[in-house]
Amino acid sequence: MLRIRRSKYSSFRFKKQGKKGKNTSKSPPIKKVNIGIQILRMLCCLVVIGIHFYGYQSKILKEYIYSMFLFFFISFYFSYNTLSSRKSSKIKERIKRIIIPYVGWPLILYAYNNIDNSRKPYDLKTLYYQILIGAEIYGIFWFLFNLLLLTIFFTLMNYIFKKLAIVILFILCVFVYLFFYSGKTDEQIFNHYKLGIIQHSIRPLFQKFIFVYTGYLFGSFNLINKLYRIRIISIIISFSVIYIFVKYYDYIFSKVSFLYKGLVQEIFVLNIFIFFAMLPFDKIDDKYINIILNTLTNYTGGIYYLHVMMAHYFQKFIYVGKRIDLEGCIKIYLYCYVVCFIGNIVFKNHFLKFLFI
Repeated sequence: MLRIRRSKYSSFRFKKQGKKGKNTSKSPPIKKVNIGIQILRMLCCLVVIGIHFYGYQSKILKEYIYSMFLFFFISFYFSYNTLSSRKSSKIKERIKRIIIPYVGWPLILYAYNNIDNSRKPYDLKTLYYQILIGAEIYGIFWFLFNLLLLTIFFTLMNYIFKKLAIVILFILCVFVYLFFYSGKTDEQIFNHYKLGIIQHSIRPLFQKFIFVYTGYLFGSFNLINKLYRIRIISIIISFSVIYIFVKYYDYIFSKVSFLYKGLVQEIFVLNIFIFFAMLPFDKIDDKYINIILNTLTNYTGGIYYLHVMMAHYFQKFIYVGKRIDLEGCIKIYLYCYVVCFIGNIVFKNHFLKFLFI
């Protein structure tokens, strides 16, 4: 008689099967990498580079701030399992992933600016404030400062309140939203001060909190996987909302008060995320195509950290006396990608790899 040996992993593999051994889940298996979200991150990174050096010459780029909203949303969507696990090893890895580029790149850029005679040198005081409070060197590291503080805060909330953390954070999200978008608060507190810590380090914590929490909420309920059940409907609705928002952007915001502006922005960001997450890249069975797509859309963090220094190289040697055009922004992205790709190979098993991912 043929005997079938029971695998030690069988209980995991058949966990969601019914009595007859059939898969009762209507949603497809969860992929480790959602190529649609990876492409969205890549596009957001391109938009940020475009607005920094191509500027407001393009109407498409005028609201680049949504790219940063999406970065926060996506970051905490993927961080839910880590932050809610309360496992020190996972949380340390997450914090290390933020701290190494947060400290490392300012040191690199400090050295670069003081070596390159064509650049304005920074003193040690500026470097100190950059690392301590996320003040401005090149104006890009406020993102990591906010990411670090929010990661620590969400971790503490999970340690203190455990399963109730998601509810407490929702209540806090409502208060933070009302505090920031009341109008008077933003004008009297944040816009009153000219210090970098207020304008670029603390203010985004309040402005981005609703996007951080929504991304965290999506991760906690695995909502993207649930939306696979109505994928076509999700794509149609999200695309329609995006189309209406883009087409009637000026009209919408001329009618919406500041109090509701954040909610409108949240709806837009949410639908962009859903649209890209629902794109059927998971239907591609060829593993090599998946590997290529995943590789080409990787390293967005490293590209973001590196793009300002790369742009200065372009202005010094390629676009001498000229403004970087849209084609130049794409080239900056590609050059940064190559550097990050090589950096990941060189430092594959070293902590310095976090500078490039």
